[in-house]
Amino acid sequence: MQKITKIGVTHAADQALDRMLAAVKEGYSAGKVTKNDLASWIMVRFEQRSFQSQIENIRKDHFDNVQYLISVVQELKRAKKGEKEVSLSDILEPLTSQINASSVQAKRRSKKSEIETNPDQLEPRSS
Repeated sequence: MQKITKIGVTHAADQALDRMLAAVKEGYSAGKVTKNDLASWIMVRFEQRSFQSQIENIRKDHFDNVQYLISVVQELKRAKKGEKEVSLSDILEPLTSQINASSVQAKRRSKKSEIETNPDQLEPRSS
């Protein structure tokens, strides 16, 4: 038997796991799959097959503006002590690209909302 380690997940992740477990169990009587079995299987397979290609997406989804600015200040202080030249625009690039991505998403949401509230915009105009 393998050693079991507990982790905490969000309520949404727990619900997703419950839905997946129900789907696995539906019509399956040739074995037993527990919630722990499924979660372990998903994590091991994800690491083997998808993790490397998802690192950037994980980082983007967990980007924290404040934490990033704290790290920028620390980097600037280290550079100042070492009298090393640092390009502020290079250091702030991840933050500015995050801001730009957010504004593009906001524009898309606004446009979608506008279309949902005014669906006749989708219909072709007759001349």
